[in-house]
Amino acid sequence: FKQKTAYEIRLSLVGSEMCIETAQKRRGFTPQEVVKLFKAAAPGCALGDVIRIALVTGARLEEITGLNADEVATGCIAYTITAGKTESAARYVPLVGIARDVVQRRFEAVAGTGSLFPELRIRKSTGKRGGAVSQSFTRVRREVLGKETDGILAGIRSATRGAQLLVELE
Repeated sequence: FKQKTAYEIRLSLVGSEMCIETAQKRRGFTPQEVVKLFKAAAPGCALGDVIRIALVTGARLEEITGLNADEVATGCIAYTITAGKTESAARYVPLVGIARDVVQRRFEAVAGTGSLFPELRIRKSTGKRGGAVSQSFTRVRREVLGKETDGILAGIRSATRGAQLLVELE
């Protein structure tokens, strides 16, 4: 709820209208929306690769864009997240399907050393790489699904298994 401003109170917008609900209920992407986003973000670019990894692993943006080759297991079958946004962020993440393909391609491209996303600069203000991908995702989401989706859609990692299956069939 949002408290009315002094200006709104002077206009006699008081009583039951004193508080208004401002928070929109957020929801996950539908499988059909994920397929549209998937098609709009080509594999090989940072955004396309991040979407593919997030869809399969459920990892957060910075957990993906901050991925280094030394965190990837032999054969690109998994990677280890050593720290993250929450206490439970540290974990072993198995890689299957398109996520494994993306990580393997990027691992080979950096010759097994350094960041898997070297094209993404670390922002001085945050010390993180994901800012540019986040902005690109917003642009693509608006182009594909419309600006009306602002504020109501949760991140791609909230996508359902149904979306993964649809993407694999496309």
